[in-house]
Amino acid sequence: KQWYQRRVRGPRSRDTAYKNLLESYNSYDWCSKPLPLSPLQCAKWGWKLVGKELIQCGSCKTRLNFVCTFQPWQTDEYNKVCHEFGEQVQLGHKTVCPWAGTPLPDEIV
Repeated sequence: KQWYQRRVRGPRSRDTAYKNLLESYNSYDWCSKPLPLSPLQCAKWGWKLVGKELIQCGSCKTRLNFVCTFQPWQTDEYNKVCHEFGEQVQLGHKTVCPWAGTPLPDEIV
C-alpha cells in the first residue's frame, strides 16, 4: 500500500485530507501563481498555506516562502523563479516525510 492509503484510511478520508489542505489557500495570500504552483498542485504535494506567500508541509512542518521580485510580465525571470519554487514544492520535504516524492494520486485530486 502507498503511504497515503496507510495514513489516511478509505477514499473519503483521503479526499477529506486533500480538501483540508486545499481549504487553507486564499487569493489574498497566494495569488497570481502559474498552474504548477496553484493551490491544487501544492495541496497535492502536502502543502498548506500558513501565511502570505508561505506554505508548510502538513507532516514534516518544512516551510517554503515564495519570494519573487519579478512581475509576471517579466516572463523569463518570473518563469525561472516559479520553476525553481515548483521543484521545491516537490522536493522540499524532509527525507523522512511521507510526502517526500509521493504526491496524492491524480484520481484523488
